[in-house]
Formats: sequence, C-alpha cells, structure tokens
Amino acid sequence: MTNAGTDRVMEEKAKRQEMLDSMDIEDSTAYTFSPPDDRDDYIQKLETQIAKVKKVMDKLAAKSETLESAAREDFEQHRQILQKRYDTMRSRLADIRNSGDAAWKDLRGGAQNAWSELADAAKRAAEKFK
Repeated sequence: MTNAGTDRVMEEKAKRQEMLDSMDIEDSTAYTFSPPDDRDDYIQKLETQIAKVKKVMDKLAAKSETLESAAREDFEQHRQILQKRYDTMRSRLADIRNSGDAAWKDLRGGAQNAWSELADAAKRAAEKFK
C-alpha cells in the first residue's frame, strides 16, 4: 500500500474511533443510571444519554451525504430504524415524566427495553457507517 493509501486508512480509523468515543453511551441498561427510586434523577440521566444518541444520529446523517447511492440506501434503512427507536424512547420518557410517583416504577421496564434497543441500534449504525 502506498503512503497515501496508508494515510487514508489511518485517517478513517481515527474518524471511526472518534465517533465511538463521542458516543460515550453508558451501558444500555437504564437501571445503571441512578438509584431506582429517584424518578427525577432517572429522567435527567436518561435525557443525557438520549442527547448523546441524538448527536451520533446527527453525525451519521452528515456522514451519509458523502456515501454513494447504494450505501446511502443501506444507511437510510438503518436511520429509519434508529429514528423509530429514538421516538419510542422519547415516548417512554414522556410517559415516566407524566406518571404519578408510584406509577413511574411500573413504566421503568418499558423505558429500559426502549433504551437498550436505542443504544444498541446507535452503536451498530455508528460502527457500520464510520
């Protein structure tokens, strides 16, 4: 491989690592965010993690502008899945925010599942479309 080719490969590896580092998404188990009985803390930490995923989604969307058409079609399918999971997570968070003190604990399981699916989809997309 030529020096230019090696440089390009190294640059792509650096970009890929930067994307993974920028994700900084905690374990997709929502219970790891805070003590399970503190709803406000739980909501705040979930919002922080959701914001991190949104940044990744935005970076991936910008990156898609440079993809060739076949790769862009593949990306669009992943983007739609990711967007659907993002919307589901936002909905679960709204449910928790609008619930009563006792009811939010019952909703936590759905939020945990939604978070796990969102975080996993974001990680897969980021790794695939570096």
